[in-house]
Amino acid sequence: PVTLNSKMDPLSKLLIGLRWLLFKDGLGATNHFEAGGFIRSDKGLRWPDIQFHFLPAAMRYDGNKPIKGHGFMVLTGPNKPKSRGYVRVRSADP
Repeated sequence: PVTLNSKMDPLSKLLIGLRWLLFKDGLGATNHFEAGGFIRSDKGLRWPDIQFHFLPAAMRYDGNKPIKGHGFMVLTGPNKPKSRGYVRVRSADP
């Protein structure tokens, strides 16, 4: 299999982390979002307005656990959405 789902158990995660700490390589040396792109939802747009990322693993919709078996995910989101206003942090205490 070519997905990360078989590496989601606690022991595999520990070994991945140790390998990265010791050798700075392996699965811990990447964020696994290297594949992605930008597209236009309308050819009349000057810049792409949709961004997508490819992830070599399949997670549950809530993101808490991987699904059983193997799979891939493509995540999409708006890029440069039209909006007004601002967001301000009121306190360092969440």
